[in-house]
Amino acid sequence: MTSDKAVNWDIISPDLTRQLLKDDEEKADIPGGPIQNDATGVEVYSSIFALEESPHNEGEIWVGSDDGLIHITRDGGKSWVNITPEKIIPYQGTINKIELSTHEPG
Repeated sequence: MTSDKAVNWDIISPDLTRQLLKDDEEKADIPGGPIQNDATGVEVYSSIFALEESPHNEGEIWVGSDDGLIHITRDGGKSWVNITPEKIIPYQGTINKIELSTHEPG
């Protein structure tokens, strides 16, 4: 989080991903193969892919990762809850967008 136009940053969460790089050798390798490395970054797993702040509740932040997890904080990052709907989101699926209602909280 930043409060001075991105001059300084504060860490407000633990790692909110599955940390696949530690557990999966295939995903930890340099993407693109031995001849041409892929520089797009989409093959680099365990990244936050989506982040939205609630337009209704200050300190409420929703986060989605590229390895299938969704987390929420309602206290500005002091505590986080994994709210991934396991039966709906495929294991290691990419959460690339979180769209919150402008009309109703939650």
